[in-house]
Amino acid sequence: MNPYLPYFFGPQADYYLRAAEDVQERKIQFNGIAFLAGILWMGYRKMYWQAFLTAAIIFGQNLLEAMLWGPRNPNDNSSVIISLLANAVIGFISNQMYVKFANRQINKILSEHAGASEERLIELISEKGGVTWFGPFIVLTVIFIGAAFLLMFAEMAGIKLT
Repeated sequence: MNPYLPYFFGPQADYYLRAAEDVQERKIQFNGIAFLAGILWMGYRKMYWQAFLTAAIIFGQNLLEAMLWGPRNPNDNSSVIISLLANAVIGFISNQMYVKFANRQINKILSEHAGASEERLIELISEKGGVTWFGPFIVLTVIFIGAAFLLMFAEMAGIKLT
């Protein structure tokens, strides 16, 4: 296991170190916080591209549904079921995704700063990893902007989403 992982994980490092061991052993895990918070959890853990990709997939799925079946019936619960299923998938793959993300980021820092001292490497890895409360707000802001463009595109294309 990568010895720099605790520095990258920051808060809850013990949990994610156990998760990293489980990932190595190919054990299936479920992260309840990632299930509940989804892309906001990704933003909190600085996994911005993963959050944006997940949001794009969800937007694309919603757009495809609207194109195939028309506007949603307010009494139809299929949207809730699909959201729960999507969040369940996120809950099951989140720890594996986060451990892989952490290892990629650490390896990138190690290769870019090969001559740096151990203290400097730990400092760089700690800064790159950890958490930020701004992350969920960044993710939400970009998603709202993306949703506005999606709605404009759908309207120009004659697709009724609501």
